Amino acid sequence: MKTTKSLILLIAMLVPMTSVALSGCNGNNEVSKATPDQATALITTQQVTTQAQTEPTVAETTQAPKTDYKEAYKAYKTILQQNAFEIKAYDYQNKTDESKQIVFADIMGDFTPELIFVKSVEDTYNDYTYVTLNIYTYSDGECKKISFKNKDEYQLQTSLQHTYDPYILFKSSDGKDLYLFTQRRMTSNVCRFFKFTTDNCEENEIDFKMIMEQTKTEIPNISNSGKLFDKEVGYSKCDKYKYSILDNMGSLLLYSDYMDAEYDNYYSPEKCKAMSYTEAMSFLDKYDDKSETKVDYSPIAGFYRVRKNGMVSSTVEIADDGTFVSEVKGFSANKYYESICHGVITNLKKVNDNKYTFNCSDTVLDESETRNISGKTWTIEHCDNDFDTTDEITLYTEGTIPADMDSDDYKNYKYWDAPNIEQAIKNKIIFLQNGSIYDLSSKD
Repeated sequence: MKTTKSLILLIAMLVPMTSVALSGCNGNNEVSKATPDQATALITTQQVTTQAQTEPTVAETTQAPKTDYKEAYKAYKTILQQNAFEIKAYDYQNKTDESKQIVFADIMGDFTPELIFVKSVEDTYNDYTYVTLNIYTYSDGECKKISFKNKDEYQLQTSLQHTYDPYILFKSSDGKDLYLFTQRRMTSNVCRFFKFTTDNCEENEIDFKMIMEQTKTEIPNISNSGKLFDKEVGYSKCDKYKYSILDNMGSLLLYSDYMDAEYDNYYSPEKCKAMSYTEAMSFLDKYDDKSETKVDYSPIAGFYRVRKNGMVSSTVEIADDGTFVSEVKGFSANKYYESICHGVITNLKKVNDNKYTFNCSDTVLDESETRNISGKTWTIEHCDNDFDTTDEITLYTEGTIPADMDSDDYKNYKYWDAPNIEQAIKNKIIFLQNGSIYDLSSKD
């Protein structure tokens, strides 16, 4: 018996690490190739077997390479800062005071945790909000975004029907399989299971393959139904399969509990490994050398609008943690212009009691697109953004006397506010070297 174990361990150590990692990512091929009836039985059998095991598996005895996560976590911090406003805008755990939108977990099998987060994206022109799943990995000294097979982005939820449907993202108890369980609540309650796979995927690409679809309908004369691996098996067999996977849940990564009571024993803030934006940034601070000295951004924080005639609106919002988002939107000359710039404030300097200077870094401009607006298809013109710049930016605080401004800023301010040129300014004003002026204002 000892000889057999030693031989197995020796073989395991000779197998390349990448093979071990991929086998963990692509899931259980035995289940995937089985018939629906066999799959249900196999899942249940595997659950009992997993619970009964008292000795570690070969994969558990194989030593993972030691990895320095410092550079990965520093890169992930930048990504989170670039998306800070949209992450914090998504309150998907409506039963809790603070949402947990971010989790770090190894799902690619490379022994380095991936960054996984959800964010809320507003489509103000079609008047709805949608939620996307975002995954980043770190390899070869770079932070790389994971794409989804046949999808530009993975939408988890939408407010088009004025409700966000619940979901659960989790790993199996043995840690080998990643599942996404979703519900769609309309006239029917449709439950779907998706299994994470890298089969037939390009580099840095994944797929969530649907393995179950169960429909409980409230429509008269329409029966409940269920499919396993695209084969009709009936509602009851899907029910057995569904609870076999849920009962075999290991690590709970992310979830939304909105409008969900039926499955709430499978999740809670205490069970979930996810963190709020505040918690995640605090966790990452210890990996970031720049975090040793905390910067107070509150003197420049706020929501600002540009002083500009015409139908194009430009705004910038600066948060207390130094993250910012700048948006340019509007119609001009039969075109629709849009630019959304995310970034981080750096080099904040207090020149005097009424003047601050700073720079913008890690800026990202969202891509242009074609969109239907008010029943008409418009090509979105990807325009420049004032805050996608390496120039130094100046801010004057409330109470600044215009005559005390720098010469160029004074001339610019006088052009827009000649009647008030002798009065102290009533709120904070941002001046850019391209001549743009942004006033502190209300978001409403």
